[in-house]
Amino acid sequence: MINWKEVHRNPWEDYRVRYDIVRSMNEFLPIMQNIALLFKPHTYMELGLRHGWTFNQMTSLDVFKRAVGVELDTKRMRGVKTKNRPVEIHNMSTDEFAMLWSEPIDMLFIDADHSFKQAKKDFDNFSKWMSPCGIICMHDTYPTNRNTYDEAWKLARAIHKWDEYKDWEIFTFPGTWAGLSLVRKAVTHLHYLDEESE
Repeated sequence: MINWKEVHRNPWEDYRVRYDIVRSMNEFLPIMQNIALLFKPHTYMELGLRHGWTFNQMTSLDVFKRAVGVELDTKRMRGVKTKNRPVEIHNMSTDEFAMLWSEPIDMLFIDADHSFKQAKKDFDNFSKWMSPCGIICMHDTYPTNRNTYDEAWKLARAIHKWDEYKDWEIFTFPGTWAGLSLVRKAVTHLHYLDEESE
């Protein structure tokens, strides 16, 4: 178990703490993989690929019919694996890509620009395309150290509190390092009751 008081004091003090930090940065992946294995989403989208580690791990599950990755920085994307996988990689900003996208998304991972303004924009631009049972995963929404990450956590708080997002429900897993929020449409508890009432 990580002693967060020690990490907050000096996160690079000894090798064991460094190893635990690196290991815990992957904290969210098993949760996302289990969701994918359980629900077998048709379309998976990841905003912000960085070096492709999460995208590669998710697409290796072989449960998606289509996996879409968006990353502005082409230098970072050398590690993204596309061979023998149903993946599409788009080298552009998430704003540019949002203007092109108009199809249902079953699972969305938001991990691009961590400023509140842009994270909110990404949520607003792509959440409207979520399928009735679709799940949005947002990383870095419960950082254990206020100096560790930018403002992505403010988006999780906004979804939880603002009337603008009253048709969404959110659950946030606190760290062990940066936290993960799961978000879904929740006009009523059962999406098929929404359809029947129309």
